[in-house]
Amino acid sequence: MQAFTPSQQSSDINTNSPSHVVFYHDLGIKRMIFAGGIISLVYSLAWTIQEDLLIDICNFTLPTAMTILCFVSVYLRISNNTLYLWAPETWFLVYSGIQFGVGSLVYFSGNEAILYSIDYAIRVRGILLLKTNLLNSITITLVLIGTMFLPRKSVYQKKNVDIRFCKMLSIIFFSVFATIWILSKIVSVLPSSILELGNSSIISSMVINFFLWSKGDRRQAKWALLTLIVLTLFALPDFGKTVFLQNFLYAGLGYLLAKSVLPQKQFLAFTILLLLLLIWYRPISEYGRKQGIFKLTYQERLEETVSFILDERRGDSSRSSSKESLMRLWSRQNLNGIQAYLMDRYDRGLSGNSISEIWVYFIPRFLWPEKPYTTNIARVLNKMVFGYESSALAPSFNGDAYWNGGWPAVIGVSLYVGVVIAFFSRISLKHLNLWDLRVLPIAIAGINLGRYVEGFFASAFIGGVIIMGCMWLLIKTIIPSPNSKFHRWTN
Repeated sequence: MQAFTPSQQSSDINTNSPSHVVFYHDLGIKRMIFAGGIISLVYSLAWTIQEDLLIDICNFTLPTAMTILCFVSVYLRISNNTLYLWAPETWFLVYSGIQFGVGSLVYFSGNEAILYSIDYAIRVRGILLLKTNLLNSITITLVLIGTMFLPRKSVYQKKNVDIRFCKMLSIIFFSVFATIWILSKIVSVLPSSILELGNSSIISSMVINFFLWSKGDRRQAKWALLTLIVLTLFALPDFGKTVFLQNFLYAGLGYLLAKSVLPQKQFLAFTILLLLLLIWYRPISEYGRKQGIFKLTYQERLEETVSFILDERRGDSSRSSSKESLMRLWSRQNLNGIQAYLMDRYDRGLSGNSISEIWVYFIPRFLWPEKPYTTNIARVLNKMVFGYESSALAPSFNGDAYWNGGWPAVIGVSLYVGVVIAFFSRISLKHLNLWDLRVLPIAIAGINLGRYVEGFFASAFIGGVIIMGCMWLLIKTIIPSPNSKFHRWTN
C-alpha cells in the first residue's frame, strides 16, 4: 500500500477523502515546545535571581503547569485518532507529566516519612529542586524538538482488516513465545535479545486477540483472556510494577485498536482500573523486593506471593492505609532526588561512565562471549547510593546524561531521544494503519521506549534500539506481509 511523504503529495491527492488517513505527527507537540521553552526560561530567571519565595513558587506552579500541558496534549492526540496511543511521543508526554511533573510536587505535600524516604541520596529543596526541574523542562522541550526533525505529516491509504491474517499472526507470535520459553528451560542462559523477542511475541499475540474480540469475534475472547492470564501469572511474582501492569495496558490498547474514535467512558474506566491495579500490586512488589524473594525460583516466588495476598504471613500491623499507599505510590514517581545526586557528583568532578562505553552494544555476544553485562549498571548505581546491589536504581535518562557530560550531554541525548521515538512512531502508525500487525512487537517496544523516562540512556536508547532494529528485520524476513504475493496465494 502506497505511503505519501509531504514532498510527494500533490494537489490531486485529497487528504480529506475517506479513502485516506492523515497523521499530523506534531499534533499537540508544537505548543508543548513553546510552553516548555517559556517554562525553562522562567526557571533560568529564578536561578539567576536566587530569591527563596520565587524559587518555591516556581518549583510548585511550573511542574503543575507542565503536567497539565502534557496531559492536554495527550488528549488532543488520542481524541484525534486512537492510533496515536501507539506513538512513542504520546507515552513520552504521559510519563513526562507523571515523573517530571507530578513526581516533583511530592516535596510540597508529602509527610515527614515520605520526605525522608525520597531524601535517600541527597536532600532536595529550594535551589537544588529548581535545578532538577530546569533539567526536566529543558529535556522535554529538546526531546520534542528532536521529533520535529522527521516529517510532521504522513498520508496513507486506508485498508480493510484481514481477519484471517490477524489470526494466523496471533498463532505465530504465541508459537514463537512457546518455542523460546521451552528453549530457555533447556539452555540455562539465552541472549537478552532472544528473551525480549519471546516477551514481545506473547504480548503481541494478546493484543491481536483483544483486537479481534473488540472487532466482534467473540470466539477470540477465550484466547485473549488466556494470554492475559498467562502473562499475569508470569508477572505476579516478578515484583516489578511495570512488568505486571503492562500486560493489562496492552490488553486495553488491543481493545482500543479496533476503535476509530476514542470511547471516552471506556477509556476512563480503563485508566481507573490501571490505577487500582497499581495500588493493589505496590505492596506485593515492595514485599518481594525487601524480603529478597526475587532471588528464589519461580515456584517459590509464586507461593510466597500467594501467601502474602491471602494474608497468611503478615499481621494487621503491616497493612497500610489507602492514603499512605497513595502517598508512597506518589513518592515512587519522584526522580528529583537521584537526579540531584548525579548532577552534584558531576559538578564536583565525579562524572559517570555509563555512556562512554556505548560501542559495547554494537558487538553481539556470540562474537564476544566475555562481553560485559551492561544491564548491571542499575545495581551498580544502587550500591553507590545505598551500599548494596540486591536492588536496582534508575536515574532518568537525562540525569544519566548530565552525570556523564553535563549540559552538553543533556542537549545531545535529548535531541537524539526525540529523533528515535519519532522514527519508531512513524513506523508503528504506518503499519498499524495498514493493519500490518507484524509491527506489533516493534510498536510495543517503541511504547516502552517512549515511557522509559526513568531508565539509563545507553541500555534503552542504544542497546534497545539495536535489538528493535534486528527484531524488525527478522520479523519482515520470516513472516510475509499481508500484501505479499505469498499471502494472496494462500488466500
